[in-house]
Amino acid sequence: MSQSPDKSIDTTSSLTAPEEHPAYSAEERQLLLRVAHESIEASLERRQISVDSPTPHLAEHRGAFSSLYLQGQLRGCVGYVFPIASVYRTVMETARAAAFDDRRFSPLQATEAPHLRISLSILSPLLPIRAEDVVVGRHGLLVTLGAHRGLLLPQVPHRTSLGLADIPRANLPQSRSPGRRVADGCATRGVYC
Repeated sequence: MSQSPDKSIDTTSSLTAPEEHPAYSAEERQLLLRVAHESIEASLERRQISVDSPTPHLAEHRGAFSSLYLQGQLRGCVGYVFPIASVYRTVMETARAAAFDDRRFSPLQATEAPHLRISLSILSPLLPIRAEDVVVGRHGLLVTLGAHRGLLLPQVPHRTSLGLADIPRANLPQSRSPGRRVADGCATRGVYC
């Protein structure tokens, strides 16, 4: 884990799925990782930080997920599939929510913050896709059937042994063909920090 000289902030950036034309520069990725950590630290210290995007590009509205890891284990993951705010603000909000509001975990303690690793998934707009066009590890999938919905972030198959057969995990009803589910799918491409 690399740390900045004056703060305990992990600014490691890894691209888990190669892109031909990255949507965010290395500097923007580092900035997003830094603001994710700063947002968590500010909450622990009960102080506010500015939600104003430093660049027009980071002011664009995007869906995003913040995944927190402590000693290699998931410690929280929260995100927005649909864009509701600037990517800068979304990263701040989802990092803070992953640290303190993910009901699967107890709220993050100040002693854990220096050891936290954050992975960000910045999502492209959702587009309809056919199953045969899905590229595992490049496309994230939102699968819906009626009121049921399941989401698989683009990097999940790289970090686990999941494949396309595992994607509809939203209690979708079985189709008439054994082992198949009927649902509409939309894909998103991710930028990973």
